[in-house]
Amino acid sequence: MYWMGMQNAISIDGTDRANSWDSPVNDNFPVRNTVFWVGTLAAGSHTIKGRFASNYVGGMVTISNRVLVIITFDGDEFRYVDSATAATAPDATLINDPNAQVTFTPSAACKALILYNIANSGAAESYYGKKAAINIAGTDYAQAEKSPYYYNFADSVFTCHALSLSAVSTTVKGRFANAETADPVLVTIHRRQLAVLLLADSTLLNVITSTTQVDTDSNSLVDDTEAKISRTTSDMRELLVVAMGTKRSGTYSNAIGECYGIKVNTNDRANSRGSPESGGFADSAGTAYAERLAAGTHTVQGRFSNNRLAYTAIIDARQVVALWFVAVNIAPTNGVGSMTDMDDTNNIYAQKKLYTGSSVATDADGYADIHYMEFRLKQGATVRASFQYHEDDNTFNIQAGSTTWFLDGSSSASRSGTQITVTWKFTPQWDATEEFGLSIELYVIDAASASDVDTVQSSYVDVVTRLVTGNFATDDGRINVGGTTTISGTVYYANNPASTTSSSSYPPNAEFTSVSIHNSAHSVQATDTTIVNGAFSVSFAIPSAVQSNTYHIYINLADADGVDQDAVDGDTTVVIGDRIKITFGGIVGNTIDVDEGGKVWYQAVYEYEPSTPFTLGTLKLNGITMNWTTDRWTYDFPYEMSGSQAVFSITGVLDTQYGLTAFNNVAGNIVLNWATMEITISKP
Repeated sequence: MYWMGMQNAISIDGTDRANSWDSPVNDNFPVRNTVFWVGTLAAGSHTIKGRFASNYVGGMVTISNRVLVIITFDGDEFRYVDSATAATAPDATLINDPNAQVTFTPSAACKALILYNIANSGAAESYYGKKAAINIAGTDYAQAEKSPYYYNFADSVFTCHALSLSAVSTTVKGRFANAETADPVLVTIHRRQLAVLLLADSTLLNVITSTTQVDTDSNSLVDDTEAKISRTTSDMRELLVVAMGTKRSGTYSNAIGECYGIKVNTNDRANSRGSPESGGFADSAGTAYAERLAAGTHTVQGRFSNNRLAYTAIIDARQVVALWFVAVNIAPTNGVGSMTDMDDTNNIYAQKKLYTGSSVATDADGYADIHYMEFRLKQGATVRASFQYHEDDNTFNIQAGSTTWFLDGSSSASRSGTQITVTWKFTPQWDATEEFGLSIELYVIDAASASDVDTVQSSYVDVVTRLVTGNFATDDGRINVGGTTTISGTVYYANNPASTTSSSSYPPNAEFTSVSIHNSAHSVQATDTTIVNGAFSVSFAIPSAVQSNTYHIYINLADADGVDQDAVDGDTTVVIGDRIKITFGGIVGNTIDVDEGGKVWYQAVYEYEPSTPFTLGTLKLNGITMNWTTDRWTYDFPYEMSGSQAVFSITGVLDTQYGLTAFNNVAGNIVLNWATMEITISKP
């Protein structure tokens, strides 16, 4: 802090008001100003700022503590003076400030709050500084004092008072003088503010005006034992506290200065620090604080300390004004609302898990004033689900959608101060409406039926209830007729409403009763009752006929709200039942010499595809592997085969393309009678 001090003001919509100046005992010592403005504002948005500057160009000043109190009153009975007309006082006898006087007649009995601040900008000033007081109907109240750095340096003095007034003409004046009786040097006001606020008589009022001296060596705030207010309220109140503590000129302590503050209940709320010209000179500090308090017993306590180490701080007099206004109900407001654990960006899947929604509501009257909050999922104007939290008994319920949505008991609410944060745990059921783009709407209502409703997320979440198949396949697409096939796959949620494409999410195991494989006639072929992570697998025998067999899945859900049905994507898998068909056979040539052997031949095709010859694999004749030639299977048999005749039969097939082993020999056996040299082909 620069030794020439600091100036402060209040900016109202870009215009600086109520300038005030002060200076400390030296560099890096405390300096303060207490400034105020009272006026009328039109409806609409307004900006109010605290302002500060050095008293000297190039001098660095620092604010380490500030309080900005803004109170809006519904009324116009006030008087306010902010004048920059200079005025001087010649000695230590209080005189009227000619530029700070108002006369008024209240419209009815009322409470009156009076604020007065006088400031010297750094000229024509005694180094003892000034004292100020408020004169009401001829009586002086609330004398405060403050000295500057030295002669002709800045100082300011703030004081306050409050009382009950009747509907009679009353004059309020600001008063000032030199702070030191022994000093004949005049003092100067360069700017002053005087405010008189006439408040409803229902406003509760406590005022402490005490001139009993207290002291401390503490540099942490301690109780001013002469400044304690206790009050029990039966309803919610808005509390405004204005306080000032002063050390008189001639009271010796130190130049480190004093700090004066306000404590409400258990919390130190606001304080301000000043420093005098030297140890025997005047010092003071003023501050203010406001908050809303619930019904109950409350304590307002003046607090003070020194500003450094263990120097002595002294308070000779103090003013503490506590005004307890009837609280005007403030409508609650919604804050943010969202979901934190949707799947696949913005999907919520029926019965997959408990999804988490969150919402915040704020009520300046305290969280206990909130009656209930709602978290709504809407499609346009239609409410699909509405979850409700009751603050009164800390309970949850469903207001809309109770047959198609589930709200879990793990939902919770955190209540603190003016705010409630709710964590909602819910899921759509299988019979919820599948759709794109539900919005989140928040609703809150308080005990006085004031409410707020806001759409906090638009076209935000998609609901998916449909199940589709993924990786649906057989282990072999062509097998022996009557053979065993294994069909497997996974049941997934669709990746979007109305989609037949699978996502990567599957229902919990407990959601399944079974998955069955149906043929095209919807006949059950096999059933898996142990579904894990959506996966199923079954084995069964296909029909004995040569044919293409088409299969699909049928999903049986455990919940009554789920529809048991074929998978909506219509995925199928095909298993062909096939075998090798032996179509023709014979012996090469029309004659066989008695001293020579011969060649037996057969032709074969795939019975499911009769135009496709069987060429890859093995064909066995009487257990002997035949050879494939250009268009047939052949076997060269020797002369003098044992017995009176030779019988040639197909005894086995091994297809290396499809793995078929079944065959149908429609060509029949070939019989060669050696005695007569007759060849007979016996067909089955």
